[in-house]
Amino acid sequence: ANAVPVGEFAAAMILLALKRVWGLGRDYMATRKFACTHPDVPGACGSVVGLVSLGHIGRLVRERLRALDVQVIAYDPHLPRAAFDRLGVEP
Repeated sequence: ANAVPVGEFAAAMILLALKRVWGLGRDYMATRKFACTHPDVPGACGSVVGLVSLGHIGRLVRERLRALDVQVIAYDPHLPRAAFDRLGVEP
């Protein structure tokens, strides 16, 4: 019952991590100034995201990441190579 919200939350946290939101937040708290132009914020496009397990939640996260143009690599010892290929994930 909780797989969909957990998958959505995980995908959202991955996107926020790619945007380095927490580091920018720490910088703001320290200086009380917004970094309007921050050269170290690459975003999602072209990034590599690693997933551990491609069970139900991992597959939901993978689907949500599809729209972000990221390369997804994953570890799942229980999944055959053909399943990785079907999901568009590099083992």
